[in-house]
Amino acid sequence: MDKISVIMPAYNASSYINKSIESVIVQSYSNWELIIIDDGSTDSTLAIVQDFTKKDNRIIFRSQANAGQSVARNIALDLATGDYIMFLDADDIFVNDRVFENCVTSMRLGYGLTCFNATNGKDRFICGPNGPNISMEIFVPQNKYVASFSNVWLGCFRRDIIEQHKIRFAVGRIFEDWEFMINYTTFCSVINYINASWYFYTPNPTSTTAHLGLKVFDLFVIYKLLKDKLGDLWQFYEPITTLKMLHCMFDFYNNLKKDIKDKDILENYLLKTKEVINTTTPEVYITSLNIVYPNIKAFYDIIKNSQSLILEEFTKIDKQMNTCSRAANIITLLIPIRNFRKALRFKLKHGLFKLFFENKQR
Repeated sequence: MDKISVIMPAYNASSYINKSIESVIVQSYSNWELIIIDDGSTDSTLAIVQDFTKKDNRIIFRSQANAGQSVARNIALDLATGDYIMFLDADDIFVNDRVFENCVTSMRLGYGLTCFNATNGKDRFICGPNGPNISMEIFVPQNKYVASFSNVWLGCFRRDIIEQHKIRFAVGRIFEDWEFMINYTTFCSVINYINASWYFYTPNPTSTTAHLGLKVFDLFVIYKLLKDKLGDLWQFYEPITTLKMLHCMFDFYNNLKKDIKDKDILENYLLKTKEVINTTTPEVYITSLNIVYPNIKAFYDIIKNSQSLILEEFTKIDKQMNTCSRAANIITLLIPIRNFRKALRFKLKHGLFKLFFENKQR
């Protein structure tokens, strides 16, 4: 019976780790181990987890001085004994008791990776930006969606691939999930993407990505590392990876403006952004941003066409962003109206056809 190793780093998670652990315990598929690495918590996380270990010997617990999520995950990977690896953050849960069963069923078909979606109760999160919206097999590397997957907690991995190729999380920089996922997928033949939300994600205002500061510059480091490492495979990963990069560059620019007032730092960030845009961004993907993400498209256009990225350019960008944000809000308001009209037309058409067909039958 194939075994699943679930890896959970935990730091000051006493308010929510109970539900997270319980979402593993209730799984209908029973051959699993849950490896929890406490990353130097100062609250009652340790006591809560130790209580669970007394009740269920499938729960393995280790504690370390605070060293970060990547170190915690790497320790857990060293301890894991399962055939498959899954990840669960201490403030999240699996949405139902069939997640493990479904993943094992998929992996037994020979897939290198099984991916699924997350929800926060209101919205559904696809595995990655511009990812597929239907279940499908994704052949590596030629399928354009191969770079869509960027969160490790939305996948079921083969431990033999991880160990054979010594794949671990980068320590000391952000985007470790993204790097891990791309490194892993290069060793897969086929990915099974299941268009279902099996993971409940809880936004955490104290998370690593909520307070980045100068860590936003890691974005450019990881982008270059991936490009250099992938070599000839980069042509397959470039379009969606670059699109994801553009999303991040835009979001981080806005965060950087709020957190850091140093003009030289902001200018350096925009110069690095311009370097990426000028050398690697495929125009065909950026064009599609015009309607879907008008504010990001404006950000891209201004930086690409600017002669010098100085304070005046920042002001220009901000004005353009405000204009596009208002336009995006209007579009957002119109989309439900458009969808309602389409649904109404379909129902009217379907209803008239049904009425005609039933009359004919009589």
